Amino acid sequence: MSIVVSGKYIVTPYKIIKGGKVVIDDNRIVEVGKRVSEPQGAERLEGDVVIPGLINAHTHLAMTLFRGFADDVPLEVRLKDHIRPVEAMLKPEHVYAGALVGALESLYAGVTTVASMYFYMDQEAQAIVDVGIRGELSQGMIGITEESRKEAKRKTEEFVRLRGNKDPRIRVAVGPHAPYTVNKDMLLEAKEMAEEYSERLGYPVMIHIHVAESPREPEEIKKARNVDVYKYGGVASYLYDIGFLHERVLAAHVVRPTRRDLSVLKRSNAKVAHNPQSNLKLASGIAPIKEMLNYGITVALGTDGAGSNNNLDVLLEARFAALLAKGRDLDPEAVPAKEALKMATVYGAKALGREGLGEIKPGNLADLVVLDFSSPHVRPLEEDRIISHIIYAAKSSDVKHVIVNGEIVLEDRKPTKVNVEKVKEKFEKAIRDLF
Repeated sequence: MSIVVSGKYIVTPYKIIKGGKVVIDDNRIVEVGKRVSEPQGAERLEGDVVIPGLINAHTHLAMTLFRGFADDVPLEVRLKDHIRPVEAMLKPEHVYAGALVGALESLYAGVTTVASMYFYMDQEAQAIVDVGIRGELSQGMIGITEESRKEAKRKTEEFVRLRGNKDPRIRVAVGPHAPYTVNKDMLLEAKEMAEEYSERLGYPVMIHIHVAESPREPEEIKKARNVDVYKYGGVASYLYDIGFLHERVLAAHVVRPTRRDLSVLKRSNAKVAHNPQSNLKLASGIAPIKEMLNYGITVALGTDGAGSNNNLDVLLEARFAALLAKGRDLDPEAVPAKEALKMATVYGAKALGREGLGEIKPGNLADLVVLDFSSPHVRPLEEDRIISHIIYAAKSSDVKHVIVNGEIVLEDRKPTKVNVEKVKEKFEKAIRDLF
């Protein structure tokens, strides 16, 4: 199938092409520019601004089930007294319903790839495939006892067997939850598993883990694992010194890194998923993104789950990332709009080990978002203001069309692969069952 996408502006995001077109053949971009060869019979889409598909580098997709539930309480209380008791009752059909809504919400927001960690991940994978976006998915691994470690490894192996190479839009990852829920042995086992799966599946299998999420994490690690991370120089430093941290580790949050943590993140080439809204809502703090970028660390953007944000809007996340960095460092140039857009696209692709995503160029996979900038809040429509508008003014409701893997999955804000009303009915049934 061939598609020609026309835009008043094509934002690659490294350059802007005025009055450009993107030609797609099958699932790849074949031409980008003002003058292209348009295939006969190609389907045509047009809009004001064309950007790469946005990438959500850290979320828990099915936690749309918990949106608005037990808000405005301390994180530890929320998890222990509210979330986990309900999670203990989760069934596969609940996760599928929650993930369907999460995938659909992502689609409407121009998010074409999500990196999600949760339970019953085969159900999340199916929901993502049904809606038509991409997923980098990990079964959450918690290993407090020997028995729980074995069970976590078994569930991960089962998920890899079911989904490892079943659909090109789905890639698996290994998901040791956090240093306070997983001991040293299991962390190193997770690293070995990722290496084994990479060889077996033929693509780089990432490790997705929460790191330095809150100021209380070092005490939690000491209490749960009897490890004093301060002796190592910080949480990331502990992971580095035990031989865990490496280039295929995606560290979510990293709100409270030490100076040595930043150094070892750079040295190991580990990646960071910055979640500014969730970090604010959970009173975890503001991550030092300017410092990370200055160190040369790859920083992508994540929304976290809808239970702790409460949205899956990566455009809004990019705005928060840019604004918070300026306010934190009292520096208007801390994270410019161009850098925030790269965090939502090319850096996200790099963080997930996904070559061929995040940039509009020939040879890359055809994941594109077409924005409608006809509303007053994104005017004037001038070239030198386009990227500023995308980050500081645009809304997810400005998303007009979405293409994933060369397939139109949102056209004129209408999903092409799922019935929205049936998705909502399934979701409401899951809510009634659980709450």
